[in-house]
Amino acid sequence: PSNVILSVDTTDSLLLEWNKPPTQKNSRGSNGSPVTKYQIQWAARVNEVQQVSIKATGGSISSGGYKLRFESIIGTQTTANCIAWNASSSYIENELNLLSIIDGVTVLRSGDGTAQTSFGYTYTITFIGPVLSNGNQNELTIEKTGCESWSSSGSHVTIVETLVEGVVGAVQEVAEVVTTGSSSM
Repeated sequence: PSNVILSVDTTDSLLLEWNKPPTQKNSRGSNGSPVTKYQIQWAARVNEVQQVSIKATGGSISSGGYKLRFESIIGTQTTANCIAWNASSSYIENELNLLSIIDGVTVLRSGDGTAQTSFGYTYTITFIGPVLSNGNQNELTIEKTGCESWSSSGSHVTIVETLVEGVVGAVQEVAEVVTTGSSSM
């Protein structure tokens, strides 16, 4: 077979497609037998999940900004724009997705800036890209240089931690179509 393509069909099935070999003129033998089994190896992907927390003790944050820095095997980049301490999840998601060394993240924000959530917010960042963001990622780092100064009625802290270490997968690695047959010459 030629042009073997293995793809995700539904959430619980794969689709295997191929072109049958061309028939040869003046050939001898059976020209192939029906496919009797498939061997498909497909790695189960685990998306990397990191969390960025902006918190304060003793009182609310009134100002502050930062940039997120990401280091990968192909380079290091920092978000172009400063991110406000209370930025929306879509703003952070857009900033990260603008980096050429990240090919896909989603961001969810929790917290409401009140004492119940340590006067801040927590951003859960999931790396979902098919190639560059597939597998284990280096932890994001926070850079404050060039951004708005931090001000709060207490002290503030920024924390980055990895919640789920990524595992490479869901990229076609091996697709083998096995046939059996015999011919006499």
